[in-house]
Amino acid sequence: MKHLISPLTSLWYGLLATLIVTMLVMTLLNSNSLSSVGIKLKEGQKEHSDKTIPFITDPKEKLPDYRLSYSIDGQWHVIGTSVNKTAADWIDFEISDPPNLALVRGIRVSDKDSIEHDLLEEVQLVDSSPTGDKFHYRIETKRSFKSGMVWFSTTPLGIAIFGGIGLAVFLLVLSNLNI
Repeated sequence: MKHLISPLTSLWYGLLATLIVTMLVMTLLNSNSLSSVGIKLKEGQKEHSDKTIPFITDPKEKLPDYRLSYSIDGQWHVIGTSVNKTAADWIDFEISDPPNLALVRGIRVSDKDSIEHDLLEEVQLVDSSPTGDKFHYRIETKRSFKSGMVWFSTTPLGIAIFGGIGLAVFLLVLSNLNI
């Protein structure tokens, strides 16, 4: 077996280098990630208020607890919650582990209420500035190698390249064994 693999060692090194370079280039080209989302109530929209229960909830805490989430593959991931704030001015939510922008499908604004969470608005993220009926949205992005790798590993090309890298490494190890 070694006599079949060893003469092609330079080919395996070339294949491995080509696959790794392709992976790095594709990852860097698609490394745009969602780093923060801001919301602001549109003109003419009424601010949502928390439900109150006499003697249980504090009437001073009528302002909503805005909770933002993003959707990837049908699962909602919470970005954060802004407690007792008005959205008359911008409320910004930073994302600690930014997801790849190409994978994010939607943004959801809800009121995290102690009684019942109220869905205020849900918009699709088809470009960098979604439009909603109740809120203005401010989307900020940044480059992230990690989110680029996550995107790349979900594509058919990425799966094939990872398989090719594994095969090339296996053949290189086989060609250097003294059997």
